[in-house]
Amino acid sequence: MKVSASKKLTADDTAILRHIARYRLTVVEALARLPECQRHTAAELAARLQRLDRADFVASTCLHTDRQCYELTRKGAIRVGHSLADRDSHARLSEATKIRRFAALSFCCLTSVRRQRLTAAELADQVAGLNGSEADTPYYVTRDEAAPRIGFLRVDLGGHGRWDRILAKCQQDVREHADNPRWTPWIGSNRFEVTLVTALPQKAERLHRALSQQEHAPPVSVRIAVIPELLYLIAPPPTSP
Repeated sequence: MKVSASKKLTADDTAILRHIARYRLTVVEALARLPECQRHTAAELAARLQRLDRADFVASTCLHTDRQCYELTRKGAIRVGHSLADRDSHARLSEATKIRRFAALSFCCLTSVRRQRLTAAELADQVAGLNGSEADTPYYVTRDEAAPRIGFLRVDLGGHGRWDRILAKCQQDVREHADNPRWTPWIGSNRFEVTLVTALPQKAERLHRALSQQEHAPPVSVRIAVIPELLYLIAPPPTSP
């Protein structure tokens, strides 16, 4: 008698599915940081993802060139009690969505600082009064501090494009949070920040210089992070003829 794939899931498999539910996509390197997966090699984790893919709990897609990433299927979402939007289960990921999701995954899971993307329920639990639309925006929490620090992630989608446009969006993010009384306790105790993620070190340097030259210091701490791999998604190399 053939055993159904759902009965074969281990605790490690479930941890992987919950991780993908949180970040909406993942890569092997991010899984290797999970406490439940640290005893596995990269090859073992890749094989586990392939098995979950064959069982229709996850679906693989091209991140860039030959690099694969994995998303939850509807079956996988149901398995871990995650609400999967229809557009996530039926439509191909847009490039902008893929960039934003990979930026959040990289910023939270692929650096030396321990961060975690906040779900809508977790954000609403931390910041009273936020409604659903606000809770859907990209927030994270930094754990490697005495008190948790919440951040808002703004991702630069422009590659080599104009730095002033993304700077203006970042400044708008700062104003909107500073003007929202729900965030006042967090900003007043220096436990809220806005992070601007870009792919190019040169662009990050220009943005940092522009921020430091403002006449008045922003009311919210602004961090600039560089994730070079984003450039492969934003400006992929031309294909050979």
